[in-house]
Amino acid sequence: MFDGAGWTLDAITVSPNGACARWRAIEFDHVVSPGSTNATSVSIPGNAQVLGVTGRVAEALTGPGLTTWRIGVAGSDGRYGSGLGIGLNSYLVGLSGTPVTYYEATPLLLSAEGGSLSTGTVRLALHVLQLEPPRPV
Repeated sequence: MFDGAGWTLDAITVSPNGACARWRAIEFDHVVSPGSTNATSVSIPGNAQVLGVTGRVAEALTGPGLTTWRIGVAGSDGRYGSGLGIGLNSYLVGLSGTPVTYYEATPLLLSAEGGSLSTGTVRLALHVLQLEPPRPV
């Protein structure tokens, strides 16, 4: 979107002085490492409101005793889904009950259910709203 002085990427609204709101889908692949819980290397950005998290198993999840998995954040490790499938193309659509705001960069947590994680890849997308102040004067 053009604000009269420059282009603003991902903007849904922009003011003449550059204040804007951005809806973003931040997509990335998370390669599972062995253990009961994995933190993603890509985080929910600070000062972002999360509408939800979506994802798809891109490489089947494996692990001793693993039956399903859950995804969330520290303190709410199932916020975006639990009992999720481990097979190729299993997917998740995890909506926030109400939009949740994160003031610091926050990684997602993938947690094994029924066992532990060993291998696999999950393609995840963070669906976030970010607000930007006007340009400096």
